[in-house]
Amino acid sequence: MSFSIKKIFFFIVLALVMLYTFFQNILPLHTSIEAHEPKVVLYSVTHCPYCKKIRQLFKKHRIYYQEYNIETSPKAAQSFNALNAHGIPLVIIDKTVIEGFDKEKLLFLLQESGYALKET
Repeated sequence: MSFSIKKIFFFIVLALVMLYTFFQNILPLHTSIEAHEPKVVLYSVTHCPYCKKIRQLFKKHRIYYQEYNIETSPKAAQSFNALNAHGIPLVIIDKTVIEGFDKEKLLFLLQESGYALKET
């Protein structure tokens, strides 16, 4: 069996690409768990009109957020209870907790967190 230099080089590059892809998915370099957490979190329930208003506000301004429904997810309910929260909707923007729907306060905190509010 005779392998040319080109074939050996090709297999080495292929192996390196496969290893890079594997480790990039398993152990991302230069990131932390916090880097993957959304800056905006919404705790909601299914038929909450104020939760719907917040979703519409976030959609209107193209805000990426993570929503947790405390009715359908026991894990979300546990996380909500750990915050000693008393009302829905509950929004967390950069570790600041807002209970209820307060449009002006939400927009202010989003801007303070670096969001350029864009309407769709």
